[in-house]
Amino acid sequence: MTLAECRAKVTNREYLTWQAWFSDEMNRPSRSDYYLMQIACEVARVLAKDPRKIQQKHFLLEFSEPVELPNVPAVSPAEAHELTWLGIVGVKHG
Repeated sequence: MTLAECRAKVTNREYLTWQAWFSDEMNRPSRSDYYLMQIACEVARVLAKDPRKIQQKHFLLEFSEPVELPNVPAVSPAEAHELTWLGIVGVKHG
């Protein structure tokens, strides 16, 4: 499905509901996730100096909302090159 088709078929409310469900689902490990965490834990214990410090909870991955990146204005490759060199030599560009 293309992005245009997806936008035509899914309302904003459906999308927000799906995002909330997906966020909850990604932070709820399944049985296979626990098996994989246990395998990773045992491998780490074999390689560690002090195996007693390594616990299965250290291998639980937490998923969070993506961070919004600041809106940075686009620059041409020549301007980017100039700004890079100005930064290297310590000149502040205002």
